[in-house]
Amino acid sequence: MGTALFVAGGLIIMLGAATGVYVIRRKTVKER
Repeated sequence: MGTALFVAGGLIIMLGAATGVYVIRRKTVKER
């Protein structure tokens, strides 16, 4: 059970980081 939870948490963190970078890039592009 611990490993499954760890993998799920890692996927969620990766998704969050990907969306964060995408939003930041969109903002910088809009500002320019």
